[in-house]
Amino acid sequence: MTTSHNDELTIAHHTLDMYLRANNMNITQERHFILDFIYNNRGHYSADELHQMILQTGYCISRTSLYNTLNVLVKCNLAVQHHFCNTAQYEIITPNNTHFHRICTHCGQIKEFTDTKITHILSKKEFSAFTPNNYTLYMYGICKKCKRKLKI
Repeated sequence: MTTSHNDELTIAHHTLDMYLRANNMNITQERHFILDFIYNNRGHYSADELHQMILQTGYCISRTSLYNTLNVLVKCNLAVQHHFCNTAQYEIITPNNTHFHRICTHCGQIKEFTDTKITHILSKKEFSAFTPNNYTLYMYGICKKCKRKLKI
């Protein structure tokens, strides 16, 4: 059974609130705004890119608050911090969004892809003393556009 976007967001808010309470942190509108913004604008974003995008909505937020909230979202497994070509980028984690990443080492372009065979193999993999809750795959190489430019 798939979960709707609204259901995912409701669960994410609940998860965030439970994490904040458990760690004696304040539940704020600002944190919920950032969570909503990332869920409604899915993709890979650096903290600076997110900050600029949020400011363009007219919502005023400090970089410090954004960085702190992103760290909280990573700690409570609502977001993942990727390191693509030496750049930290954030992406929301959802139960229905299993995908992998191709990263061009020349231009830095990131393309997402899915592969049911890889997903099936990973879902069947068992580990002793370890239960995975999410995973990602990074493939580094040269994209078609750069191959033409570089005449490879």
